[in-house]
Amino acid sequence: MTELTFSEANEFNGDITKLSKKYRSLPEDMEVLKKVLQSEGVGPRGDSIVRIGNLGSSVKHPVYKVRHFRCRSLGKGSRSGIRVIFGHKEQDNIVLFVEIYYKGNQKNNNPQRIMKYFTS
Repeated sequence: MTELTFSEANEFNGDITKLSKKYRSLPEDMEVLKKVLQSEGVGPRGDSIVRIGNLGSSVKHPVYKVRHFRCRSLGKGSRSGIRVIFGHKEQDNIVLFVEIYYKGNQKNNNPQRIMKYFTS
């Protein structure tokens, strides 16, 4: 399997900085997610990682939502309520993290942010 390259959008870095103040294990939890994606591949996995649809034909790369993100600070295992949004630029084998949020603070992902990074 080809090595993945991981990158973060500027807004993602702001999101994680803000959430890490409350959920201190978040940076380490993200490293675990990266290792899982590297070893098991990028793509849908049951209901734990799902592809986000309805983004329109201008989005040329698959975009995914991690619904079962393990956050040790929350102590709830994979049902933490943390959501991670990322896209996979398959041609370059780059995974770009664009958004992370806590479901209790934000209902759903931000389609405008996704479009900013993944439209053709």
